[in-house]
Amino acid sequence: MAAISAPPSSVLPGGLTSALDPTASDDQTGITWHDPMYPHVLNRFTVMHYFELSPFFDRNSNNMIARRKNLDPAAPGVLDTLPPGIEYVVELDQGPN
Repeated sequence: MAAISAPPSSVLPGGLTSALDPTASDDQTGITWHDPMYPHVLNRFTVMHYFELSPFFDRNSNNMIARRKNLDPAAPGVLDTLPPGIEYVVELDQGPN
């Protein structure tokens, strides 16, 4: 795994923000990411696409395998047809208050 060296609370390339020095350990809980140019409102229909753009998304996940096969990984049963592997799903969505 490549480490990103940056001073605390700095903005890193690609919109990564580090609240902690990520080289101190493999703990990435202090790293956030956002795309200020994302053209859509985030909701239960767009959040997975937004997450796919982040550096935290595993490009070898079953979600990406499904996309490569022109399947929608959010459609019921699609991920069930693939071999065991990393899968991302929205477990709960909460609308704005």
